[in-house]
Amino acid sequence: MWAARFCLGPPGKASWSFRLAEVLEIGCLSVILRADKQKMPFSGAVDWNSFAVLVDDSDTANVYDRVKSISMEQELEMH
Repeated sequence: MWAARFCLGPPGKASWSFRLAEVLEIGCLSVILRADKQKMPFSGAVDWNSFAVLVDDSDTANVYDRVKSISMEQELEMH
C-alpha cells in the first residue's frame, strides 16, 4: 500500500472508518466505493471530490476505467 497511487476505500459501518484514515495518512488518493450511499465526514466543509475519487454504487464496475483516466497532472492537483 505504501507505493500505491490509489487506494480503495471499501465501505464499513460508517464512512469515517479507520480505513479512510489509513488511506489519507499514507498519502495515496482514496477511491471511495458506494459514495452515494455514505455521508462523508465534514462534507459541509470538505470538498471530497478535490482529493478523492467518489464512486457511486451503480458505477462500481467502472472503477478501473475511472482511475485509469486520471492524468498525472490531475493526480498531482488532487494531492
